[in-house]
Amino acid sequence: MHLLKRTQKYLCILLSIIFSCEVRAVDGFATLQTIDLKKTSIAQFYAEQHHNEKVTESVSSAKLKSKVSDWKINVGGGFIVGEKPWRSLDVEAGALPYFQAIYGNWQFGVNNMVSYHYKPGDTLSFSTGLNYRNDGYDSDFSPLNKLSDHPVFDGYQSPDGELVGNFGVKFGLFSLDVTQDISDRSDSTSASASFDIPLYANKRGLMIKAIASAHWYNDKYVNYYYGINEQQTDISVGRFYYQTDAATNYQLGLSAVVPINQKWAIVGQISRTRLHENITNSPLIDSEFQDTLIAIVSYSLR
Repeated sequence: MHLLKRTQKYLCILLSIIFSCEVRAVDGFATLQTIDLKKTSIAQFYAEQHHNEKVTESVSSAKLKSKVSDWKINVGGGFIVGEKPWRSLDVEAGALPYFQAIYGNWQFGVNNMVSYHYKPGDTLSFSTGLNYRNDGYDSDFSPLNKLSDHPVFDGYQSPDGELVGNFGVKFGLFSLDVTQDISDRSDSTSASASFDIPLYANKRGLMIKAIASAHWYNDKYVNYYYGINEQQTDISVGRFYYQTDAATNYQLGLSAVVPINQKWAIVGQISRTRLHENITNSPLIDSEFQDTLIAIVSYSLR
């Protein structure tokens, strides 16, 4: 490629001498522009060609660096301690990977695969995206993967994960998110509303806030993850037929961001969720509350 460019450059000079015109290579094609050889020497012309190549290389390099610098990437990991609501499960701990990449209005991560964010004002923003969801027993996406030894799960077939579409709006401290299954698994819809309550912040970036939220699930969601249909019914192990209506869970949480330096930070969150009776009445569930503790160490690559 380097030899081809050099040959092309000398060919342009030669054509310039013969036809008394300036020959430039643009995207692999030669273009001619008349010049006055009495005023422009071959040495001057060669110098201009060399200068133009350097300028082009500098611009291309600057554009490449600009595109790379537009990415904001955070990686890390931590742990989660919690108790899932399934019968006969105790508190357990699991590893929790962390990844977030931001490019312009686009975001990519572990909890949200891909999303696009639009911010028309300082306090108002919208988002939409795609995500994978599996909230059922024996989920292939949960960091807490311990299985129950209760007989109610003998022969039980866990629901498949599903691809969901998300839409969110945030206004000041208030957030609203709607999720819809688009993979034709459960055809379910869910929504959550949350309110952030700032408690403390300082100039070093330390932030502590409380979060109050409500999570609504329609009947298709509740029956898909917690219900028992006719095929799954087995009275001998206590897995009776169960179909119900929509449910709303309520959650209170406390989160903190503790910067270590410009690259490193610690993120922590503790929460308690109260499950709706339409969920707790399922033969698969024996807990009314679900407590979770999360701690993550994050590193900013750029």
